[in-house]
Amino acid sequence: MTPPHGLSKTTFLRGLQCKKSLFLHTFQRELGSPPEEDQVARMKIGQQVGQLAHGLFPDGVLVSSSGGFSVAEALQGTNAALDSGATVLFEPAFLADGLFLRSDVLVGSGDSWQLYEVKSSTSVKDEYLLDVAFQVYVMRQAGLAVDGAWLVHIDSSYIRQGSLDLEALFVKEDVSASIETLMPTIPVRIDELREILNAGVVPEIPIGRQCYEPFPCDFISHCWTEVPSPSVFDVYRLPWTKKEELHAMGVLAIDDIPDEFPLPLPSRFHVAAHKAGRSIVEVAPLRKFVDGLSYPLACLDFETAMSAIPAYDGSRPYQQIPFQFSLHILPGRGAEPVHHGFLADPVGDPRPLLMDQMTRVLPGEGDILVFYQPFEQGRLNELARDFPDRAGWLKSVAARLKDLIEPFKQRWVYEPAMNGSSSIKAVLPALVPEMSYEGLPVADGTQAMLAWERLLQAPDAAEAERLRRALWDYCTLDTLAMVKILERLEELAAG
Repeated sequence: MTPPHGLSKTTFLRGLQCKKSLFLHTFQRELGSPPEEDQVARMKIGQQVGQLAHGLFPDGVLVSSSGGFSVAEALQGTNAALDSGATVLFEPAFLADGLFLRSDVLVGSGDSWQLYEVKSSTSVKDEYLLDVAFQVYVMRQAGLAVDGAWLVHIDSSYIRQGSLDLEALFVKEDVSASIETLMPTIPVRIDELREILNAGVVPEIPIGRQCYEPFPCDFISHCWTEVPSPSVFDVYRLPWTKKEELHAMGVLAIDDIPDEFPLPLPSRFHVAAHKAGRSIVEVAPLRKFVDGLSYPLACLDFETAMSAIPAYDGSRPYQQIPFQFSLHILPGRGAEPVHHGFLADPVGDPRPLLMDQMTRVLPGEGDILVFYQPFEQGRLNELARDFPDRAGWLKSVAARLKDLIEPFKQRWVYEPAMNGSSSIKAVLPALVPEMSYEGLPVADGTQAMLAWERLLQAPDAAEAERLRRALWDYCTLDTLAMVKILERLEELAAG
């Protein structure tokens, strides 16, 4: 009889998301792609939050870790801690019936134990409950009496003042009842996953939302080789149910979507425009938009960073902290733009100096053009909330914002090369072909955030200069792109 395949907590959760992913990870791992830079960053945040949460549990004993212990060492350390009478264990390991896991925190009282699972999110999610249920099941199989389970996560309402207050930063939610409800399903799910592995054949699982939810799969590039670009999966604002329905019909190319297939209005526009392959310009509303702009006109863009653990007084978990801005000012219609910018030093709170510099260079009148107004509006409102002595000026700046995305969002201007999107990354090369973000060391907001985080880690002088130059070039391009897009819109509005 073939022994059952082993499963860890990680592979169990992978299999619940997609059985094909579990099979490929077990037998054909070389087909996978390395994690993206932002995925690695999220994993690091999770590790940092997990370690910080240890401070909630005094006198805990670290008995294992995923990086520094083998499975055998982790199990040995756990057993030794239990035998010694330790009542708070960090990262204990358990093995039962080929099922292996490392937990975050175990707290004992008498003969029973409470499991605490730490997450860097700000709420309890369904996949977290399955994670915890698997752990409780395996621990009980290993002979441990676990009678309570908790999820420890970030409290998004926490405001830092001085040293971190861990009791205020974290929320402990009792999920014991939910776990007991799930418990009968766990051995059934384990058996299903083992059947897939024992079958020795890659399961036939069609591509779909499970490739991205709840986590992006590392086998997407392998499983999606038949998908053209662009495809039905790229149709603007098309729900996953519709994408999967088209895929089940054998429709992958946008051109092959039947005309009678029901689509939401924004998706229908994209499909029709793609099939027609022509430009769209609604001159009247576009002319009203460009003629309505007040000069001097300032094109503004922020770059921001966020962390689960607030770094500065008055800041909150996952708050977008502006550390850079770029400003291209057009003194008059058709005038040459004047550029100003600011990139903070990676020491202390960047916001006061950023506001100081903005105060010096931002014109006191005229409109302020941004691309996707809710982002800059949100940052200005947060600054006004966190720095009430500057609130009057910040609110006056927010009141002057105009959104350059409007002509594209309203479909007054559309080019097939935009592929249904109204983002600046799609609009710029479509309207101004000589300009794009391709080839930049930092080419989007996520990369800018990661570059700033690396800068905070005090790299050597050469690396610090490289990162600063990359950030400066990217943010500068964002506002120069607005200038060039506006020039093109004025040409189109002129007819």
